[in-house]
Amino acid sequence: MISQRTMNTEERGRRAYLVDPTTKLISQVFIKDYMDIQRHIGCDMFTMAFRLDNSDVLYVDDSGLIDGKKHDYFAVLDVYDAPLAGRGLLVGSDAQGGDADAQTNILDLAMMVKWAEST
Repeated sequence: MISQRTMNTEERGRRAYLVDPTTKLISQVFIKDYMDIQRHIGCDMFTMAFRLDNSDVLYVDDSGLIDGKKHDYFAVLDVYDAPLAGRGLLVGSDAQGGDADAQTNILDLAMMVKWAEST
C-alpha cells in the first residue's frame, strides 16, 4: 500500500508561478528562500516589478534590461505594460512582507501576460 502524506508549506515551500517568455509558459514552482527565486529567474539580483491588489508580487532580474544579453520579453496587461526582460516569478507576500503562497489563479495570470517578440 502506498501512503500519501500531505506536505505542509514548510516542507514543500511556497507556491509561485514562473513566467518564462522563452518557452511562453507559465508554470507552478515552489520556493523556500531567496536562492530559489534567483535560481528560477536565472539571476544574481532581483527586484520587485509590481505588487497586485492581493499582495502577490512579481520579481524580475534587476539588470535584465541593461545587462547587454539577448532576452525574451513579456508584459502584464493592466498592471505593468512596460516590457520585462527574461523570466518573472509571481510570489505571494504576507502581512510582514515575507513570502507566502501566490494567491493569483494561474489561469488569471495567463490571461494578463502578453508575450513580446525577442530583440
